[in-house]
Amino acid sequence: MVEYSVTVYTSDRAFADTYDYVYITLVGTDGESERIQLPSSLICGELQCTISCTTSIGELELIKLDKQKRNFLFEDSWFPDKVVIKSPENETFTFPAYRWITDSKVYSFREGTALTFQEDTNPCGRSARKNELREREKDYCWYSYKEGIPHSIKANNPNDLPPDVTFSWTKTFGFDFTAVASWLTGKFGELLVCKERWTGMDQITRVFNIRKTVIAEHVHRHWKNDDFFGYQFLNGVNPMVIRRCTALPDNFPVTDNMVFLDGQGSLAAEMKNGNIFLCDYKILDGIPTNVINGKEQYLMAPLVLLHKTKDKKMMPIAIQLKQQPGKDNPIFFPTDSEYDWLLAKIFVRSADFNFHELNTHLLRTHLLAEVFAVSLLRNVPMVHPLYKLLIPHTRYTLHINVLGREKLISPDGVFSQFAASGGEKEGMFTILKRSLSSLTYSSLCIPDDIAERGLEDVPDFYYKEDGIKLWGIIHRFVKGILGYYYEKDSDVENDPELQKWIGDIFEHGFLSQSSTGIPQKFTTVDELIKFVTMVIFTGSAQHAAVNSGQYDYGAWMPNTPITLQQPPPTKKGEATEETMLETFPDVNTTIRGMDTLFLLSKESADVVHLGQYPEEHFTEDIPCQRIEDFQGELEVLSATINVRNRKKKLQYEYLDPEKTLFKRSPSRDYILWQLKKHNLPQELLVIFYTAIVQSVLCSSITVLLGSSKKPGQDQTVTDSDTDSGVSKVSYQSQLLIPHTRYTMHINLLARQKLISPDGVFTKFTASGGEGMFTVLKRSLSALTYSSLCIPDDIANRGLEDVPNFYYRDDGLQLWEIIYKFVKGILNYYYKKDSEVQEDTEVQKWIGDIFEHGFLCKLSTGIPQRLSTVNEFIKFVTMVIFSVSAQHAAVNSGQVNLSTHTPMILIRICKDRPILNTIYECEDTVYDKLVYRTGGPLVLPLFQFTCYTAEFSNTSLAAIFINSESPIVGLITGEDNSVYRQ
Repeated sequence: MVEYSVTVYTSDRAFADTYDYVYITLVGTDGESERIQLPSSLICGELQCTISCTTSIGELELIKLDKQKRNFLFEDSWFPDKVVIKSPENETFTFPAYRWITDSKVYSFREGTALTFQEDTNPCGRSARKNELREREKDYCWYSYKEGIPHSIKANNPNDLPPDVTFSWTKTFGFDFTAVASWLTGKFGELLVCKERWTGMDQITRVFNIRKTVIAEHVHRHWKNDDFFGYQFLNGVNPMVIRRCTALPDNFPVTDNMVFLDGQGSLAAEMKNGNIFLCDYKILDGIPTNVINGKEQYLMAPLVLLHKTKDKKMMPIAIQLKQQPGKDNPIFFPTDSEYDWLLAKIFVRSADFNFHELNTHLLRTHLLAEVFAVSLLRNVPMVHPLYKLLIPHTRYTLHINVLGREKLISPDGVFSQFAASGGEKEGMFTILKRSLSSLTYSSLCIPDDIAERGLEDVPDFYYKEDGIKLWGIIHRFVKGILGYYYEKDSDVENDPELQKWIGDIFEHGFLSQSSTGIPQKFTTVDELIKFVTMVIFTGSAQHAAVNSGQYDYGAWMPNTPITLQQPPPTKKGEATEETMLETFPDVNTTIRGMDTLFLLSKESADVVHLGQYPEEHFTEDIPCQRIEDFQGELEVLSATINVRNRKKKLQYEYLDPEKTLFKRSPSRDYILWQLKKHNLPQELLVIFYTAIVQSVLCSSITVLLGSSKKPGQDQTVTDSDTDSGVSKVSYQSQLLIPHTRYTMHINLLARQKLISPDGVFTKFTASGGEGMFTVLKRSLSALTYSSLCIPDDIANRGLEDVPNFYYRDDGLQLWEIIYKFVKGILNYYYKKDSEVQEDTEVQKWIGDIFEHGFLCKLSTGIPQRLSTVNEFIKFVTMVIFSVSAQHAAVNSGQVNLSTHTPMILIRICKDRPILNTIYECEDTVYDKLVYRTGGPLVLPLFQFTCYTAEFSNTSLAAIFINSESPIVGLITGEDNSVYRQ
């Protein structure tokens, strides 16, 4: 007999585990094993078993998994991640699965080594490829949603999609909750049904102030400025229209004396010097417009001329709102009256919104990404290197697009009802058809696109700078992966699956239009690499650039009107503020637009960004190393962008890998999948999630601040300048107030929900009731100032040279960074020690902390007053470190380390003590005890009282408590030996 060691990994996503019976069969080159049932009533996490065969079945090629109902009433779906098998010859084989199994069919999964069609010569492998694609063709069918636009997957709503491409429970919950929250907490209830026009700019401002971002506030302050108007063509959400102008269009009759006063320049000279740029929205010409609230809407097809000035600003110098010049179509200039010029810019911004949403955003990212994904799923099997490379970049694409068609561009969709190009006349689809007809392959490849538009040397063009760098990083990554599998051009030409993929894209995505320049087949490795680079860039970087900032630039409606309901001026000198207000969309239209942009811009709770590959499709060393190299390059780019942004008042972060492309997803499914087992109603889950997870468990510590502005530099402070009694002009409060955000609210909730008589900790932890407060009192009595300062604390505990002590390593570096920051701030205001001593507010602040925070206990070493600048700097450093770095270290990992109950117990039974004491070990570590007290400690163990909880006949968990602190360990075996978990 020979034995195969099998480990089955179930996903940690919500509801991935199953109570159904699961069976596995191993298939090798010399035969296959018996069908074996996995030995567990609940298939979850990491499950190990052994499969015995009479003889070796040879090199493992695939496994078969099937699931049979335990309960005759319903299927319990299962999502296996992978299966890892160790053979009798001590070889390890990994079989990626990463799919839902929802029925009782038998599913085959290939060994993880990537194989092109030519390399997969085994008949069993060829057959598996064929069967897999046959099933996929049934699941992923092409459908023509509207004539003249890219084809989509055939699905009327998300329920029609295969479960493998739908949102996780967390994503669905987050998406729905965001929509509900924007309705309920946005305070827009009455405004959503108000079909009246805005009565004044202050009314718009009040709505805007309800929910705004840092960039949105900048937009609010600067939207009228010409330089900001020009800036948005480069670094706003639609950097795809502007191009260098070498000759004026015939339908834009601008002359020198119109734009250069007193003969101070000429258009010909400026165009020759490369300083004139054009934005032409001719694709919008003649588009039928919507009727909203019974009123005809207006959408222009403007031309905008911009001049790059000597100080590197992109300034608008002429605007024509219709394509055909005429007496009723004046050209507007900055020298016109305030509202003539402002209205002209508003019409441009409204046109840009409609162009951006339909061409730049919907067509060029969403619809094309869907085509790339459907063709991949129909034509490329899991074992193919192209599938392994691209499948992470298709995540949620199909579900999002089906929702977009259902919620945004259907007859009842938001854009159909409230955008200028919506309505029964379907102007939206005319724009989409024209956009696809004018689209070119080169315009999808940012290096080519920037060159064709003549924008290579435009300064402060961050979309270009960051985008081209990202393209280079992605291109090197793709070349490293595909170059490993395709050494010769003939390898590409002779791969039928690869050729079918690109053929379907050309036919269904670009409707067989050869004018687009999209390849109909691949003939070289370089062609393949470039195209795949474009696919990844389009679904990640390009989408981030044109999507993430929508609310930033659209929250202030006058900057990005979704529609306009008055025609543009035909004569100059007649426009007023009242004219502008009448032109703006009605209140309900504005609110719908704001809410939609907020929802589209908001990041999903379980987002996985560029560079992150949580599903391990590649198993070979070389591709895995390429992924690590890719991640390293992204980190370097992020650091470069961060350095640049520090110098900018308005930062461009949309292509920063760390900010919008490279974050690790926050794992929130950990609680949800556990709750599923209790069949709780969704309403209760929502209440639990919002009230407990998002609020109570994010507990922090309170920082006491007194009013503190430096004596001798007092200022008159109005009611609006104060917040909770703390002067906003004081130096200390300006430094510390950001670090108090939500602290008091969170702590009040914690006292109410956690440690009150009805609180969670009171009811369900071992120290609940008065025991908690005894622990708190003892802890405060033992607390010292030095233990709050990580450099002193580490030294006092003798842990300076302990290896692999990352809390110490990272913490000391963070302390140093914070210290330098605080020193730089406070030294600017306090030059001498006497200035600290004489600052009555600073002294009152530290005095209150000593009295109310540390109960006047001199033993703590907390200063009662501050005598020197250095003392002041150290104490403020400790305050900031405590509420940020220290809290993160002791709070953020609680769930990761405690959701598995045996790892961290919150309560145990007292009725079965097995040990009364643990032997004294003076000043040493009891090295077989696992413990976690918020940071590694070296403890002398004295007279611990032990309480236990029985998990099985041979496994007991114990908590050891003495006067110093509780320590948790796991005890296994009847001899009560203590082992490391």
